Amino acid sequence: MWVVTTLGIALTLCSVIPAALGQGALATGAPTPQAARQARRGQIRARLAEMARNLALSADQKTRIRAIIRSRRQEARAIRTDPVLTPVAKRGAILATRKSTRRQIAAVLTPEQRKRWRALRAQRLKGS
Repeated sequence: MWVVTTLGIALTLCSVIPAALGQGALATGAPTPQAARQARRGQIRARLAEMARNLALSADQKTRIRAIIRSRRQEARAIRTDPVLTPVAKRGAILATRKSTRRQIAAVLTPEQRKRWRALRAQRLKGS
């Protein structure tokens, strides 16, 4: 009887103490899926603004690139939610859409912008 009561108290304390200290599931600081999507969209907007600034994109180029990115986002969402694809297949398909997106964006740019864009990408990937 004493063991059962002690175990019951211990289990209660294990669930009450973390919640009281703000360490429950809701207080972990992990973003909700909606907040994570908003953060990604903000990053995409910031990257597009940086690209427009660094490459001196025309209004037409910005519009076309936004459409390309929007299309890629829809494709990626369809891939991620496809119940038939395995995780490995999903990763491969996402990588293929990224590569296709880069090709499509490059086609919108002038040769000089393309050269500058590739240099900026290489610099960003190096971490500089």
